[in-house]
Amino acid sequence: MSTVIEVIGTAITAAEAYHRDDLAARLRQSRARALSPEVRVLVAGGFKQGKSRLVNALVGASACPVADDTTPPRTTVVRYAGTPGPAPAARPADTVEIGLPSGILRGLTLVDSPVLEPADAILIVSDASGPCTQAELDMIDQARALAPIVVCVLSKVDLYPGWRDVAESTEAATGLPVVPVSSELRWHAMTTADTALNDESGFPALIAVLRAELDAERVTRRVAAHEVLAATGDLTATMTAEVAALRAADAEQRGIRWQQVLNDGISDLIADIDHDLRDRLRDVLKVAEAELDAVDPAKVGDDFAEWLRGKEAQCTAETFEWMVTRARWLAGHVAEQFGDDHALPEIRRPGELAVGDFEPAAGEKFGVGQRLIVGMRGGYGGTLMIGMASTIVGVAMINPLSIGAGLLLGGKTVQEERKRLLQRRQAESKAALRKHVDDVIFQAGKQSRDMLREIQRTLRDHFVAHAEDVHRALVDAAAERKTRIRDLNAELARVRDLERVARELVA
Repeated sequence: MSTVIEVIGTAITAAEAYHRDDLAARLRQSRARALSPEVRVLVAGGFKQGKSRLVNALVGASACPVADDTTPPRTTVVRYAGTPGPAPAARPADTVEIGLPSGILRGLTLVDSPVLEPADAILIVSDASGPCTQAELDMIDQARALAPIVVCVLSKVDLYPGWRDVAESTEAATGLPVVPVSSELRWHAMTTADTALNDESGFPALIAVLRAELDAERVTRRVAAHEVLAATGDLTATMTAEVAALRAADAEQRGIRWQQVLNDGISDLIADIDHDLRDRLRDVLKVAEAELDAVDPAKVGDDFAEWLRGKEAQCTAETFEWMVTRARWLAGHVAEQFGDDHALPEIRRPGELAVGDFEPAAGEKFGVGQRLIVGMRGGYGGTLMIGMASTIVGVAMINPLSIGAGLLLGGKTVQEERKRLLQRRQAESKAALRKHVDDVIFQAGKQSRDMLREIQRTLRDHFVAHAEDVHRALVDAAAERKTRIRDLNAELARVRDLERVARELVA
């Protein structure tokens, strides 16, 4: 017993030395249980699985209230006492302690609790209605971390004829001993003093398991070993991870990595910005051509040029804004390669794009004199044709009909000439528009590439300086890392010695 207490005390000292107050508190609870003459057995399980009836049937008294939908959950502690009754000791409001003169309770304390908590042993109660649910399997895994001894109790076997199959599947799924019991048969056997019925209830087998597994000295050793091994495993994992992290520090690889990320990012960004700019301006070109097809460029030249200037400015501004956003993201991505937090360089917004104004084609003029000449040329042919036809029927060549035909054809000729000149102006304006948009794409692309190269130089200079600072810091810390690794290895050796002693307790 003194060896057990000494091992737990050493583990507490180690946990406190490594600033693991959580482990130290749990180990103190383990030491208190080791010093106690009682073995603490927690009875746990899901709602309506029969754990309270199991405790009552085990001690032969109605110690634990059977919960229903309206009964608030509470913890009932049942321990041995010469006379039955509630324990006088102070306790939490949701905990009831009861003393009973039951032989099974000599050296044993049963705890009927709605939640799992550390104990010397845990009985997981599940009824025989079907195989263990995932929630019950998770509860069993949690119980294994809280107690060195875990036993599955299959309740209500009197209600389910297929309980044997359920018991086999439970044992296969959990790898734990499964004890089938019936609390109802146990109560009836105690009432009628029927020994055969008591054997059929399964409780003698459960009591035998408890007596075999819960020898006081054996339990103390197993509990101590369980808690110490849990603490040493946690400490070993923490220190091993720290040693691995210290050995993995490599400033040169980190320096190469950030340069690759920066160069690749700028190359991708140049291609993306160029594509985005062309795509936006081509959309503007399609809309502008459709507008020119519907108007006379000579009449709306100034308004159209102002509208086009605004659309081009909007497109280039949106592209440049996206470029700055992407560049800032790239700066943050490069900074992540260093694995530390430091201020990033400021990325300037590019200035406005300076592009010449668009001038629609004016085309040749079609004034009054030109219209008169074109009209006369068209009207002369019409007058001559109708006049010659009139002479056949004996009418003079110049007559109202020939004059009217001449006027009609002259007007039509003027309209056709006006339409031809409009289409020519539109075609010339669209050709000028395409050349203008190409110039805008060229100038904006040149400006964006220059800006991105400036961003690349800014980021490169910043991170080169930061990499030098990091390298100097790593060089300065190299000796400290080696010392820390040596100290950690020494501490790991001490923890593993403690782990070996804990395993010897069980052996």
